[in-house]
Amino acid sequence: PVDFTTSVQGGMIAVVGAGGPTGFEVLKALAAQGRSARAVVRSPEKYAGKFGHAEVLGRRGPMF
Repeated sequence: PVDFTTSVQGGMIAVVGAGGPTGFEVLKALAAQGRSARAVVRSPEKYAGKFGHAEVLGRRGPMF
């Protein structure tokens, strides 16, 4: 597992693709380490409350 407490110094971490299996595991690891995070997903309504205390954000407009 990655220790986010030493690899990232302070601040909020945004996990893009949080609805996928890898992004979900990253959010779980961040929560276990007490880090603040934002979950960036395509459909925020679908994921509301799924990520514990992480703020859920949706993308606006086309990706490219």
